[in-house]
Amino acid sequence: MYGIPNLTEIIIPEDNPYYKIYGYCIYNNAYDTLIYCPSGLKTVAFHDNAKTIGRNAFGDCDKLESVTFGRNISKLGDSLFGEFVGD
Repeated sequence: MYGIPNLTEIIIPEDNPYYKIYGYCIYNNAYDTLIYCPSGLKTVAFHDNAKTIGRNAFGDCDKLESVTFGRNISKLGDSLFGEFVGD
């Protein structure tokens, strides 16, 4: 998935016991950890159960304009928006 610049949708079967989709992003089965958001998304709003944002969850999201954090977010993974390389 990483490195696909215009990815806007990921399909996971509803009966998958480990991962679920909400708002086009991948969550764990309980929807309490956001794992990955596709690179082509412009906006992201979190599931109400979300407590954790996983490492590098927005790593490829260079088109992202708006993120609406849920009120239950209490843990942020490393490098949420990827590795920043400055001047």
